[in-house]
Amino acid sequence: MKRFTRIMLLLSAVFIASGCLFCFIGTALGGQVSDVFDNVYLDTGKGRLVVSGQGISQTDFTRRCAGVKSLEIDVGLADCTVIRSAVSEVRITGNSSGNGPEMFQEDGTLYITQESGMSIPLFGDGTNAENIRIEIPEDLVLEKLWIHNGLGNTVVQEISCESLVLENGLGNITFTGSVEKEGRISNGMGQTALTLTGERDDYNYELSCGFGSLSVDGSKYSGIDLKENIHNGSNRILQADCSFGNISIRFREEIL
Repeated sequence: MKRFTRIMLLLSAVFIASGCLFCFIGTALGGQVSDVFDNVYLDTGKGRLVVSGQGISQTDFTRRCAGVKSLEIDVGLADCTVIRSAVSEVRITGNSSGNGPEMFQEDGTLYITQESGMSIPLFGDGTNAENIRIEIPEDLVLEKLWIHNGLGNTVVQEISCESLVLENGLGNITFTGSVEKEGRISNGMGQTALTLTGERDDYNYELSCGFGSLSVDGSKYSGIDLKENIHNGSNRILQADCSFGNISIRFREEIL
């Protein structure tokens, strides 16, 4: 049996088993299919799910954190924006169906987790989606920026960091900025796009692909189990692993 066929059969078995497990749990908890139609419907006018006749309410939040050197963000369904701004300390704003993101700071690293995202924008302008906006001081170069994106949309604009880690599941990540030392990008079935300050030869590369595709400054890499290392004699490195979706890496001139 070919490797491709084995992988597809394995994935099919996993999905079937997962579906059966969720059905079993729902039945065990007393759930019925009719409950979905009785209590949940789609408000197409506002593009949101309504539960038990009531839209999922949201509240705004604002928080500030001083002394931040690194940032670790974990978002599930929410939309996230990280942007340079004329602030003196990291500022977090947005709206949530709960109490806002979970946050704590330790040894200069700010950890932010926003997992719920229960108000899902299925149609319309997306204004009912949970969102989080993180403003970074203009003169701050993060020691490490780590982002895990599940099903949401994450946009990073004009951020400088020494180390960058992007982990994308089924959503979308867009990064614009500079990476001074190393970058690690992993992509599941989503889309990840980077626009980096500098040139292609500023980095060495370790590239790998499953069923997805990679492009670096216009050069495309794809193929099952593709592995390619590119050495440019640089002290910077970019590692990119694309399973099913797409990773795009482009470059631009330094902005003075």
